[in-house]
Amino acid sequence: MDSRDQQQKGFTLIELLVVIAIIGLLASIVLVSLQGAAASARDGKRDAEAGESSSALRKTLEVYYNANGSYPWNVASEGIDGCCLENNSDVKDALAEYLSDELKDPLYDPDEPDTLDRQCYRYKTINSGENYKVLVNYETGGYKEISSWGGGGISYETTEFLITNCVELQNIKNNLSATYYLANDVDCSDTVNWNTGAGFEPIGDLANKFTGIFDGQNYKITDLYINRPADSSIGLFGRADAGSEVKNVGLENNNLTGDSYSGSLVSNNHGAISNCYATGNITAGESTAGLVAQNSGTITNCYVTGNVIINGQYWMNGGLVGFNWGTISNSYSTGNIIRNGADGFAIGSLVGTNPGTITNCYATGDLDGGNGDSIGGLTGSNSGTIISSYAIGNVIGSSEVGGLTGTNSGTITNSYATGNITGSSDVGGLIGRYHAGTITSSYWDMETSGQATSAGGTGKTTAEMKQQATFVGWDFASLWDIEENVTYPFFQ
Repeated sequence: MDSRDQQQKGFTLIELLVVIAIIGLLASIVLVSLQGAAASARDGKRDAEAGESSSALRKTLEVYYNANGSYPWNVASEGIDGCCLENNSDVKDALAEYLSDELKDPLYDPDEPDTLDRQCYRYKTINSGENYKVLVNYETGGYKEISSWGGGGISYETTEFLITNCVELQNIKNNLSATYYLANDVDCSDTVNWNTGAGFEPIGDLANKFTGIFDGQNYKITDLYINRPADSSIGLFGRADAGSEVKNVGLENNNLTGDSYSGSLVSNNHGAISNCYATGNITAGESTAGLVAQNSGTITNCYVTGNVIINGQYWMNGGLVGFNWGTISNSYSTGNIIRNGADGFAIGSLVGTNPGTITNCYATGDLDGGNGDSIGGLTGSNSGTIISSYAIGNVIGSSEVGGLTGTNSGTITNSYATGNITGSSDVGGLIGRYHAGTITSSYWDMETSGQATSAGGTGKTTAEMKQQATFVGWDFASLWDIEENVTYPFFQ
C-alpha cells in the first residue's frame, strides 16, 4: 500500500467513538440548558399568575373577598389537601367575572388524577372561605405557600390594602403609612352627598401626613367631589410627605372647591408623583393648581386638562403646579386659568412660581392675568431651571408679561414660545423682565406673539420657527421632532 492509500484512509473506530461521545456530551449540555431556560420561563408565568407579591390570582381573590365577604370555596377546597384550582368548577366560576384570562399552571394536565403530585395551583380554604392558602409548585424552587391577605384587602403583612370603592379610598386617612392599590376604577359620584355637602375629606394634612404608597395601577377615580370653600390644602391628598409615592392614577371629572393651597391630586407634595392626570376643574384661591399646589418632591409623566378657576386675588397659581421648588419632568397642562377675583402676581399656565427644575414640559392653555404682574405662558416667575420646554397659549397681563415666563432670574435652555402676548410694560415674546440668569438657544415667534422684543432669547419669523436649522444645539435625534416648514418643534 502506497502513501496515497494511507492518506485516503478514514477515521479509525476509536476516533469515531470519541467524536460521537463528544457530540453526545455537548448535546446533553445544550438540552439541559434549554430545559432549565424553559423551566425558568414557566416559573415566571407561575409568579405572575399566582405568586406571592401582587399576582393576578392574589389580587382577584382579594377583590372577590371585598365584594362577597369571603373567598370562594366548596367542600373540595375545604378538604385537608384542598383542590386543584384549575378543575374546581365552583371556584373557577366564582372568579370568572373578575379575571380576563383563565389561570392555569403551564404543565397542568386535566387527565391527571387529583393528587398532591399533580402539577396545578392547589387551593385550600378555611372556615367557609374566611382564609385561603395556595400552593404553587415551582420547577426551580419547589412548593411555595401563599396565604390570604386576611380579608377585606389586608395583606399578609397587614400593610397592603386593595381599594375597590370610594369608601375604602376615604378610609386611607385611618392608616397613612400603608401601601394601597386600586383594584378597579373607583366611582366617587356619591361623594356629592357626603358630609352634609362638603364631600370627600382630603387624605392627610399638615399634622397627619400621608407617608405610604398609593398605586392606582392605571385605574381611574371618577366624579370626586369636594366642596370646602373655607378650607385650605384640599385635594385627594392633603399632604404627601417625603418618602411617599402617588402613582399610576387618573382623576376624571373631578369637581373640587377650596380656599388657598389646593390641588386636585395633592395639595402639598414632598414625595414622588408619577404617571398621574386630572381632567376636571378646581376652584380655589392663591397658590392653587390643577394637579399639585406646592411641590418640593418630584412630578414625572403627569398632565392636567381641566381648568383652574381662581377666587379672590391670585398668587403663585399654575395649570399644573402652583409653587415648585422640586422637580417636574415630562409633564404638561392644556387647561385654562380663569380669574373670578382681584388681580395678583406670579401666575403661569404650567407653574406659577418656579425656583425648582422644569424639564421636557409644555403648556397650551390661554392665560388672562388681567392687570396682574409676572404672567407667563409656562411660568409666572422663574428663578430656577427650565430645560427643553415650550408654551403656545396666549397671555394677557399688565407688567412683566412673557410668552414663556413673566420674569426670569434663573436658567432657560432649549425652549420656545409662540402665543400672543399682551401687556403694558416689560412685555416680551419669550421673557417679560430679566433680573439675572442665563438664556441659551431659546426662541419666540415674533409674528404670532405680536412682540418684536424680549428680555432674553432670540426672535424668529413663523417660517423660521418651523425649520429645524433654527434650533441650534437641540436634540432632534431622541427628544424633539419637527415637520419641516409645517410645525413648531414637538416632543417625540
